[in-house]
Amino acid sequence: MNTILLIISLFTFSSSYSNNVSTQDAIKINGLSLFSSKDNIIKTLGKPKVVFAPHYDCGWDDYDDVVYYVLKYDSVNFIGHKTSNYVIKDINFSPFLKYKISYNGVNISSETSLKSFLKISGQSKHEILTRRNTPSSVLAIMNGPHQIIEVVHITDGKSDDSVYFYFVNDKLCRYEYFTPC
Repeated sequence: MNTILLIISLFTFSSSYSNNVSTQDAIKINGLSLFSSKDNIIKTLGKPKVVFAPHYDCGWDDYDDVVYYVLKYDSVNFIGHKTSNYVIKDINFSPFLKYKISYNGVNISSETSLKSFLKISGQSKHEILTRRNTPSSVLAIMNGPHQIIEVVHITDGKSDDSVYFYFVNDKLCRYEYFTPC
């Protein structure tokens, strides 16, 4: 009985450990880390097209009397506030994306396949989504009703925050940073 419990415990630990990746160091946009200062973002990418306070229902909104701002660029958004770093909030991958995006030091783009990304990220699991449980942000960039939508969900094991990489018809189409309410 103890042997069975030990095997189950080891399997559970190894499965959860494989998903614990330091996303903070893994993803980069033109060399910027997941978390970067507003000054570094502007120095690297230039002035954003738009800056606005999003006022979400939960999550990033006016927490502890701090106003969060979105720095909106072509296909890339950052969110943060003046006393802390900004995070890469989301990226829409397309052939026209003008930024260099890398994961674990390997360039990724709208041509990156799911199999390729799983190898780059060290992940082994992904989920196939239905249109019903696909985020509207992903549906908005899809080209038709009969497409296969898959997602790779990565956590760092240190917090409840995580990142999602969405694939449509086996090609990377979107990245989103998630933090719970």
